[in-house]
Amino acid sequence: MTNDRLKEFLIISTAIRNGALCLVLIVVLGFMLYVMLSPADELPAVRNTSGGIPVTDSREANKPTS
Repeated sequence: MTNDRLKEFLIISTAIRNGALCLVLIVVLGFMLYVMLSPADELPAVRNTSGGIPVTDSREANKPTS
């Protein structure tokens, strides 16, 4: 391969790599936005209550006591 072909191959492969990295970044940011902006679950998470330190869900702790 000539020197010009190697330079061209380097440019093309770098562009493909940068495009793939940008695509991964967009997908990760989209998933983060989806998780942050989605409404809270109505049901609390299932917890294992067989011994150990009791865990209080923040939604249970912040309920008004009326």
